[in-house]
Amino acid sequence: MNVRELIEQLQQFDPELQVQVFHDVGAMEIDEPTLYCGDYEDPTNTKLIRRTVYGLFVGLGNPADYYIDENDLPEIV
Repeated sequence: MNVRELIEQLQQFDPELQVQVFHDVGAMEIDEPTLYCGDYEDPTNTKLIRRTVYGLFVGLGNPADYYIDENDLPEIV
């Protein structure tokens, strides 16, 4: 996906939503931004403290590549 396509797709979402990236190791291609509901990283986290927030967020990448408990996988809205 190139930058123009990413910008066009991101414009369909509420601009106040957080954007989260699913990743395991290394760079990966973005298929399409998707609206998810579930736990995501709190944007006000401080160093070495991982807190999460439950709600809607735009996810980039594949959540299957992100190592989290299977029961906590975010759901596509």
